[in-house]
Amino acid sequence: MKTLFKSILLLVAINLLMVIKPEKAHAQDANVSFQVFYDNLAPYGHWVQHPKFGYIWTPNVEGDFVPYSTDGHWVWTDDYGWTWASDYEWGWAPFHYGRWGRDDDYGWFWIPDEVWGPAWVSWRHAPGYYGWAPLGPNISIDMAMDGRWHPRDDRWVFMKEGYMGEANIHDYYAPRGEIGGYVHSSSVVNNTHRDNERGRTYNMGPRREEVEKIKGRPLNRVEFHESAKPEHSVKDNRLNTYRPPIQHGSSNMGPTPSPAKIEKIENVGRPIQNHDQPRQEQQRPAQRTEQPRQQQPRMEQPRQQSQPRQSAPQQRGGGGGRR
Repeated sequence: MKTLFKSILLLVAINLLMVIKPEKAHAQDANVSFQVFYDNLAPYGHWVQHPKFGYIWTPNVEGDFVPYSTDGHWVWTDDYGWTWASDYEWGWAPFHYGRWGRDDDYGWFWIPDEVWGPAWVSWRHAPGYYGWAPLGPNISIDMAMDGRWHPRDDRWVFMKEGYMGEANIHDYYAPRGEIGGYVHSSSVVNNTHRDNERGRTYNMGPRREEVEKIKGRPLNRVEFHESAKPEHSVKDNRLNTYRPPIQHGSSNMGPTPSPAKIEKIENVGRPIQNHDQPRQEQQRPAQRTEQPRQQQPRMEQPRQQSQPRQSAPQQRGGGGGRR
């Protein structure tokens, strides 16, 4: 009887192993290669072979585009801190993976990488203002926080601190000509979060309690929701974003990832325009987030915008850094 009982237990254990093992293999198969970037971003820009960084992507955007500044805002998530909520349909990728660089000949470009984050930026705090700048190629969070990285002043965006979390933050950006003063009067914001599940460390940005004290009320907290398809939107107080686990390089099965079409770098050039000029409306996702609430206490009114300029016809322009 004991022998029969042991035999039954052994059969049950074998069956469990047969069920569990395929599930683990399926989880590994869930990883996707850089091909997900190459394919999904192609309709919104151009892939270029860069002599130093390999394949880079240049977006089809207005000439005064600045990453983590144009068409988007910051939302607070308890899981990751300040997370960039882009208004672009393609925002799930370039604002949460990889690094941004800029060239005077063809503007901002994105270098893909496999590591996800709420936003790959460096944070600073000046009197009355919060500032941030996209981490450049091969720049890690540690390099930004310990003072080893000093981006040019024009890479920074500074905003009145009381408007963190609001949807219309671009109305309260400091004028570009004053950025240098804010940079040199500011200090680095070191507020890190360790994601033990993924083994990564993120910079959460300004502390929630500090921002709530400045605003005089609790922050609106947005729930983070992982989507099963490429999208990036805030709806019903929930940030829906695509966050696939990325495998760098090619797998043993299948071709090496590469863009279907590669443009020559000289074919995607466009002049860098004055960031203080008003933006022209272009393609956006279907819906922005809810309108901001009345501020308490009342903040200074946004600066007057200059008259729109007559723009020249836009030219359509279009691995990664270590952590």
